[in-house]
Amino acid sequence: MTPEEEANLGLVYRLVEAFNDKDRETFDTCYADPVVVHGEHGDVVLSHDEHWASVERTYRVFPDFHASLLGVMARGNRVFQYWVYSGTDEGVGLRGLPPTGNRAEWRAFSDYLFEGGRIVEATQIHDNLEMLMQLGLIDLPGEPPPS
Repeated sequence: MTPEEEANLGLVYRLVEAFNDKDRETFDTCYADPVVVHGEHGDVVLSHDEHWASVERTYRVFPDFHASLLGVMARGNRVFQYWVYSGTDEGVGLRGLPPTGNRAEWRAFSDYLFEGGRIVEATQIHDNLEMLMQLGLIDLPGEPPPS
């Protein structure tokens, strides 16, 4: 592993800690300002303030939000990360519905592009179907609703 790959991996581990500690200062040091994020809402360019606001929305819905790293791999100026997220739906905001009080665990994948020791581009893929089913907000098509 190259020194650059080791440094990028170290930054990703700090990012996981920042998520779990709700540590904006460390979170901001991991990303360029602005950063390009590819995800469920399309491709967006976010300032540090906008990016942190999106993370805070997650904390409002899931006050006990936790991210666990399942796997990570560095290749050149990219780091690929496999996560599991967990949290209890206790806040209004998810799909505009009242909280369910249910707990969910769902998987996510991130592909980070680094320049100058910071993430300049992030692709985020979240298994929102898995999360919404566990929270009891949707059923699979053809499945009877829970009794």
